[in-house]
Amino acid sequence: LVARKPSHGYELIKAIEEASSGLYVPSPGVIYPTLTLLEEQDFLEPLTTGNGRKSYRITTAGEGELQKHQQVVDVILARLAGAGREHHRHGNLAEGIYDAMNRLRSLLRGNVMRADLTPQQVERINAALLTAV
Repeated sequence: LVARKPSHGYELIKAIEEASSGLYVPSPGVIYPTLTLLEEQDFLEPLTTGNGRKSYRITTAGEGELQKHQQVVDVILARLAGAGREHHRHGNLAEGIYDAMNRLRSLLRGNVMRADLTPQQVERINAALLTAV
């Protein structure tokens, strides 16, 4: 994405979110360390902007590395776009499943963190989840 135009982290997060039709939104904890790593490898260089944000542009070395792996990048971008299309096609049905999974995950994390569950309860929950899938 940075090869198309210089971008800062937030722009990249939004571009990936848009490419996946909202299905995947990378966190700043994924984007910014990746940008730093690519800068350290001399694949990206920072640009100074007046708004205090650090933008990046691809370097000659980065362009070379991108060309070496272009097929892989194309597959990843196509899968991301395809996942977004599938998400839209199945929209409301999938949303209900995702919501239920998120509620269950939150409930289990809360109970496990408070240690409210006995080993037998954990075993029963585990068995029920394995049966459901």
